Amino acid sequence: MAATMIALTLPLLALAVDDDPRIRLVELQAAGQHEATLDETQRIRGEQPDLAAGYGLCYLEGRLLEELGRLEDASEAYATCLTETPALEPWARYRLAVAQTRLGAPEIAAGVSATLLGNRPPRVLIRPAAELLASSLDRGGDCRLLGGVAVSRMPASERRLLSLSRAKCRLAANELDEGALDLLDLLEERSNDVVAFEAAERLQALRPEPPDPQELLLLGTTFHEHRAFDRSNQLLGQVVIDLDVRTNTGFEIHYRFARSHFWQGRLDDAARHYEVLATNVGSARHSAQALYHKARSEELSGDWEAASDTFRRTYLAHPQGNFAAAALLGAMRLDWRRGLEDRALELYSVLLQFQSDRAVVARGSLFLAVSDIVQGRLDRAGDWLADAERASRSVALEVRYWRGRLLEARGGLDRAIENYLDVLAADLYHPLAQEAGKRLAAEPLAVHARRLAGELARSQDPTMLYRAWLLYGRRGDEAEAARQLLQGRLVADAGVRSFLTLRGVPPDSWPLWTQSTSSPQELMLALGLWGDAVEVVNRHFPVANPRLALTAAEGLARSRPRRALLIAEILGQRAPSRVPEPLHPLTLRQALYPRAYGELIDSAAAQRGLDPFLMAAIMRQESRFDHQAVSAASARGLMQFVYPTAARLAASSGRPLRTPRDLEDPALAIELGAAYLAELRALFGNEQHIMVAAYNAGEAQAGLWRRHCYTSGADEYFTKVGFSETRNYVEHVLHNLAQYRDLYDSVA
Repeated sequence: MAATMIALTLPLLALAVDDDPRIRLVELQAAGQHEATLDETQRIRGEQPDLAAGYGLCYLEGRLLEELGRLEDASEAYATCLTETPALEPWARYRLAVAQTRLGAPEIAAGVSATLLGNRPPRVLIRPAAELLASSLDRGGDCRLLGGVAVSRMPASERRLLSLSRAKCRLAANELDEGALDLLDLLEERSNDVVAFEAAERLQALRPEPPDPQELLLLGTTFHEHRAFDRSNQLLGQVVIDLDVRTNTGFEIHYRFARSHFWQGRLDDAARHYEVLATNVGSARHSAQALYHKARSEELSGDWEAASDTFRRTYLAHPQGNFAAAALLGAMRLDWRRGLEDRALELYSVLLQFQSDRAVVARGSLFLAVSDIVQGRLDRAGDWLADAERASRSVALEVRYWRGRLLEARGGLDRAIENYLDVLAADLYHPLAQEAGKRLAAEPLAVHARRLAGELARSQDPTMLYRAWLLYGRRGDEAEAARQLLQGRLVADAGVRSFLTLRGVPPDSWPLWTQSTSSPQELMLALGLWGDAVEVVNRHFPVANPRLALTAAEGLARSRPRRALLIAEILGQRAPSRVPEPLHPLTLRQALYPRAYGELIDSAAAQRGLDPFLMAAIMRQESRFDHQAVSAASARGLMQFVYPTAARLAASSGRPLRTPRDLEDPALAIELGAAYLAELRALFGNEQHIMVAAYNAGEAQAGLWRRHCYTSGADEYFTKVGFSETRNYVEHVLHNLAQYRDLYDSVA
């Protein structure tokens, strides 16, 4: 090991920093000049072969050729690197396998990746090499290669993946019993990963009529976990007939069966099964749970009278249970929208007494207040807003906005402006802040807002200057003057000045060049290959040094955007509290809201007439730009689709999926995301706030919340979104969208 470290270190210190050719290579890559980088790399390899071997330029040449689509040349470069720079041999072998896969040679790719896995590769390469071997075997690689891989000693996820490959190989060799046992073992171990889904598909195809209830249950549970509800229903339906729902196990299985119907949109069937559960279970808690979801089924199907009654039954079944407050709120909303105000207010009076679910109480108060305000009834809303404020601090910004709406309707324009300005100053990019800004820019408020802005602009207080800038709408000469004065006041503080002038470190000033290195990943980092070197980035570009950390975020943005975003968020959290977010350095804001996968997004959005910023905003929230992201609900990829939805969209686009792993392809994921957003636009008329809610909660639920509203306003809809998870989702996506427009709209 010591000899290897010396071999890696000496070449890196052989030249003075000013003479190190890698600096120029890094600069060219950062500028996107891949052809020029390749020419320079090849020149150095030809003129200084020993130095180039020590630096690993053969590997850089392969990466550049691969980037440029010259896969056969890239394969040659990687093959040369296996012996030219032994320290990078595992990485060169992996990239060689990738190139062969892209060239349509799965048998070669399988052999190369199996050799890599059989030689105790670096930990960071185990997962991608195992995935590559599995996919290569699926495409025609030699199954005998698995014999050279110690599958049982691999980490759990990779072991499961290659165990599935072994089962497939056995089935292909007509070893049906052995293959079936392998598949069953995988399902018994775990049901919610992609391996389980593929195992269930294979097993069901092998045995369409499972021989025993346990196998039926395993298959039904697995398909339920992956939202393949048509298959789940067919299998679990054979099991629930004989279940005793008074037991916890019996209840959970039958409940899962009912949920499958619910998510399929078979709401009458779901309600019927929930009723069976509610009337036969042995506990009040389970009865309330079943009744609550029966009420939701009735509500979505449009039978609001029945739903209101069932929500009341939920509360009565378990008045102190987890579903009691939500059930009261559900019944109250339905009665109110049905014109039964007295009944609704009786329920509200009961809801106010709840101490354990104060957030639910606040939602009820806001529902009533907003309903009155948007209809122009102004005598009761103030009291309900006060109730909401007392119930939960979490709704403070919403209360402030709607108090502004109430004051505006009453003619108290100056006080309304103050409330709207509080919302803007709290979070300029919040959905309600965006609505507040629109109201301030329109008459009758605009004239009053500009007058107040002029008064605030005469202040020397940074807080007042920021509010003046906001009231001026952040555009125009007066707004720019307020911003310049504000910035001048802020930079008087040395710490703030350092933050406001934050920039990355240019390559010729990286500390890396003066430090000895001891790992292959450090060799690759010195070549500007950020994505290959991610595990050592923090050692040389630590988050404790803001300029170096920002450099890392910029370097990782293209190849590892999720990691880049994490670094940028850490920097953002350390921003001086006195500096408003819109005044943060542009470099940092762009790192926080990057145009990751920008070309793919722009192309897919243009084809369907969509807003590319909306797609980026959703992607940032869904996957944080991680193309391999997997959610707890088995949603996958950049746009987080469950497999059945993705399969439907892909089939209609003429690109059928083979396995859920196909969703890890960024181009396909983005294409399907655009297709789904186009469907939502057709349903909801390009009302982006509803489209975003539907992306998270489903079309039916998003449509229900629209029926709860009296207007088409985005502000009313946002406050009436009934699920906290979806409301938070809508808030974050629309916040992202506002940021993207603010940062890039002028250059789009």
